[in-house]
Formats: sequence, C-alpha cells, structure tokens
Amino acid sequence: QPVNYDVPGKKDKLPSVPTKKEILTLLSYVQDVRIGFSIFVGCFQGLRIGEIISLKWGNVNLKEGEFVVKDGKNPRRKKTGDGKDRLVVINKMFLHIWQAWRSMNPEEEYVIPDVSYNGKRAPHTTLIRRFQKRLLVYLNKADLCAVESVQKNGVKRYKYHFHSFRHVCGTNLRRSGMKIEDVRDFLG
Repeated sequence: QPVNYDVPGKKDKLPSVPTKKEILTLLSYVQDVRIGFSIFVGCFQGLRIGEIISLKWGNVNLKEGEFVVKDGKNPRRKKTGDGKDRLVVINKMFLHIWQAWRSMNPEEEYVIPDVSYNGKRAPHTTLIRRFQKRLLVYLNKADLCAVESVQKNGVKRYKYHFHSFRHVCGTNLRRSGMKIEDVRDFLG
C-alpha cells in the first residue's frame, strides 16, 4: 500500500522542516538567548530538546570539540536501567560559538542555565514545557505558528516545534551526501 504523505497527523507523514529563511526570521524575534542557543544546537547538532536541557558542561569537551549525550531517549535511566549514550562531534566552524556560550555561563553546571524553581533547577519535563511555550510565542511573532493538525483530544499540533530543528540537522546531513544510516547514528 503506498504511503500517503499528505494526511495531517499520520506517523508516516514527512516532517515539516523550516527553511533557512524561516529560521533566520524566527531568530530575529527570539529574545531569550537560551532559546536561541537551543535552536542552534537543534539545527547543527541534531539534539532533542530534552537532550539539550539535560546536557551538562561536564560532558562537553571543548578542547576535543565533542560532547556526550547521556540517556538520549530516556532521561529516567536511573529508575529504569535503560538508556543510550552517544558521542556528538562539534563541527570546527561552530566551536567558537560553544566557547563563547561557555564563557557567558562559566559557573553553570548545565549548558542551558535555568531560572530558579524554588531554589533548585526545575524538573526536566517542566523545563521542556517552558521552552516549548516560549518557542511558540516566538513562532507566533514570526508568523510561523501554523497549525498542522488537531489531535482527537482537541490539542493543536503546530507545523514547527523544537523537534523541527532536529529535522533541519538530519535533512542537511542527508543533502550533503551522508548515508541515511550515518545520519541515523549521528542523531542517535
């Protein structure tokens, strides 16, 4: 049976990938540098928003230009005993951006610093929701907040979200000639 890529909300539908122009337009509205850096990491390193928020400076080696993503698909590894780690190489042309970001946050444990949550770092899912809500505000300002579909429970599914930047990375790697298996491995 042929795959229908035009039906909204279907799992076999190709993801929406923002263009360079759309990303630049979006970034012109972003006022929170943490959101801007998260977009950068999504587009050029292919990380999921949960991986970006969880990334600690202790797992980043700026001298070698690489970092380790711990528990990429399972932030609750300690409870379940299940999770995957992967090594991600930082392209040399972006290393100076990572170094500048580090110098802006020299005392932080996490790559993406958090505003205090009762004196502690906010829970993982709370941070993800906060970042998604802030991104939605910026997408709206940039006139990029198109609704792609509506779920059965009435929740809107937008054309672009944080995971879209991961798709930008994968798409660009594939367009540059990288084998699909290597793209898969890079993205974890």
